[in-house]
Amino acid sequence: MNWPWRKRFDAKPILDRYIDRDFDLFACGADAPSLVTIRQFESTIGFRLPRDFVDFSVSPLGGIYIAVKEALWPRPKEYEV
Repeated sequence: MNWPWRKRFDAKPILDRYIDRDFDLFACGADAPSLVTIRQFESTIGFRLPRDFVDFSVSPLGGIYIAVKEALWPRPKEYEV
């Protein structure tokens, strides 16, 4: 549901300000799925996805993943945790 009091915002200025070379950022960009692709997927799974999720998924930021570079924050080795 798209709540009437929730404003859409442009995330790019926030990402530009806080995501520097210490981070890796991955997102769909120009490869984001089309609305038609999403609707076909919904037909396959048998239900509709939430509108906010669909709106985000078809945007250039869909599928966003941000991680600090391993040199700055090493990942634990197997069985270390």
